[in-house]
Amino acid sequence: MSGQSAKTHEDIEAEIILIQQQAQSEIRLIEQQAEAQIALIQQQARCRDRVLALPDIFRIIIQMVGLESLNDLHRCRQVCSYWNQQILSLVWRSETSRRILMARIRSNWGPGLLPTDEEISRAKSLERKGILDSVLINNLTERVRERIGVHGTTEAELKCGASLALHGLLGPLDTLVLVHVDLSRIPAEQLTSLVSSVTISLQIIRVRGSDLLSLLRSLKCKFCLSICHQSLDGEETQALVQAMESRVKNVYLQYAQLDMEALTSYSGHGECRRLELWGNDRAVKRRVSTWARSRNWRVKNIGVTMLRLTKE
Repeated sequence: MSGQSAKTHEDIEAEIILIQQQAQSEIRLIEQQAEAQIALIQQQARCRDRVLALPDIFRIIIQMVGLESLNDLHRCRQVCSYWNQQILSLVWRSETSRRILMARIRSNWGPGLLPTDEEISRAKSLERKGILDSVLINNLTERVRERIGVHGTTEAELKCGASLALHGLLGPLDTLVLVHVDLSRIPAEQLTSLVSSVTISLQIIRVRGSDLLSLLRSLKCKFCLSICHQSLDGEETQALVQAMESRVKNVYLQYAQLDMEALTSYSGHGECRRLELWGNDRAVKRRVSTWARSRNWRVKNIGVTMLRLTKE
């Protein structure tokens, strides 16, 4: 090209050598930086190990973790066998450390505060090992039992009660009231455990997000079942009938939509001796009355909407 001299073979080789030298210099720089970073990390690790090797420092750090969360303390035990042994020895087997952590747990589980399912699981494990005072769990259980048997139970209280039931900590429950709650927020296994713990009375009122079939199949209450403002399909109504055959003595259906064919399949000779219906039209009342008389049950109309059926 005009104005430019052609590069000779020697010029090209010189440029290649220069590029290679620059690349090698950059590689050496990167290697030096990496070595320096590794050395820093190793130094920090040695410092950390020296600090954590001091029982008092390690105990203080682990106490701080435990004060924040039993779950995090449990995770620390999973780091290695040494940490697990140290935590058991320096924290849980130290009377002073245990008193501090127990005081924090009492504070975290105080009025208006409820533990998660994971925290309950950890607490149960610690109680089983004799590390956690059973009074803490017993106090929580009694508080939750009192709340979930009345109207106004919160979702958090139901979730805590269901968790306690699943872990075998709730015990038999006289009554349970499920009103205006989204039961899909409670794991199915926990919810089933909660319902099956009820021995006397269960009320289901305007709940949503729940598999009523599973609930009805897990029923163990013997005295009273009340269902209000719910719709039951054929399979769910059949599960209700099965409960009437084998367990519950009194059933109250208030503004409940049911499969009448399934409902009237009840033999009339099972455990259920009283059935009351509110809010049904004349056709339904007539059909149920006909069924009841065919089973030698007493039929009583109360007002326009209420029908009371009792076994004679």
